[in-house]
Amino acid sequence: MYSRLTREDWDEYATHYDALNRLRPYVGMLDDVHAALTDATAALLDVGCGTGNLIARISSTGAGITGIDYSPAMIGRAREKCPEANFLIGDSVAALPFADESFTSLVCCNVLYALSDPAKALTEFFRVLKPNGSLVLVTPKRGFENGLILKAHSGSQKPGSYWKNIHASEERERMLITEAVDDTELASRLLQLARINRTIAREPSFHFFTRNELLPLVSETGFKRIHMRSTYARQNHLLIATRATRAKP
Repeated sequence: MYSRLTREDWDEYATHYDALNRLRPYVGMLDDVHAALTDATAALLDVGCGTGNLIARISSTGAGITGIDYSPAMIGRAREKCPEANFLIGDSVAALPFADESFTSLVCCNVLYALSDPAKALTEFFRVLKPNGSLVLVTPKRGFENGLILKAHSGSQKPGSYWKNIHASEERERMLITEAVDDTELASRLLQLARINRTIAREPSFHFFTRNELLPLVSETGFKRIHMRSTYARQNHLLIATRATRAKP
């Protein structure tokens, strides 16, 4: 990874990250990913597993699942939730520490955007998947608006324009978060997350794709039967693809 965000920033993010489990659009995204995994009981790799929220949803213990993340703090929390899963600390943009064709499913949720070379990462995903294995990828759309996630959570009838550009200032973040969330403790944690989300939204080295940019990137890696739709209050792409039987020459 390369950006203004350091490993320490991601470790701090881990301290508050599980607050997202109380946001309805986030839970809906996890539901969408889980539903897209056709055989989550088989060998599954979660690249950028964070605090293990998806793994915990799939299995109460994490048995048979492997997670890898850049942040030691994220991995520490994930291990507490899923003691039987296999967790590793590693950089997803480097060669993944697994043999070819090790997994039947691979999920990568809100990580690809932060990797310095998304194409290389997708090549690694292809390599470690078995032939006909499934890739489930979630990544923010270009022009995503975190404020619209709050609007969806709150059920607000105010127009989308009211909720956009949440990261214009700390004051605007506070105004929209406290309006959308009536739980003081949750609002406090979301404000902590907003500080890093503000950097993410403005980081020039991060990759936020349009549909027409992401589709060929995945296809050129050698994946087939690619399907895309929206998730996370329509602010993220959800892409499902199958690893071709043979690697592309």
